[in-house]
Amino acid sequence: MISNSVAQRVLLFNVVALPAMLYTGKQFIPAKETLRKLTNLQKQFVCSNTTDPTRHKLNPALVFSPGEEGGLGLQDIQLALQATRCNLADKWLQGEKDIYKTAWRAKPPTKQH
Repeated sequence: MISNSVAQRVLLFNVVALPAMLYTGKQFIPAKETLRKLTNLQKQFVCSNTTDPTRHKLNPALVFSPGEEGGLGLQDIQLALQATRCNLADKWLQGEKDIYKTAWRAKPPTKQH
């Protein structure tokens, strides 16, 4: 049985921390070392301060499985970043409006005297 505090931390991570990582990761592909540090940060955030002695026995399949399937629904950072970049590339190829594409194609401002 997973404690409520772990489930709440998973929800908090998915709602607050992960979107910030995805926002930055959309445009800048993180290095392998950065991904490793982010994954460690995620694990420490979810499992820290748990007094339950079974905290080290969390099955990754349970933690990363969607809530509809009985899991906790913790997002895999690397997989989420890849999916976000694929989605952005698909938008660009279809010519949909995107603030990043608009900024990338914009001409730099000229100096006015």
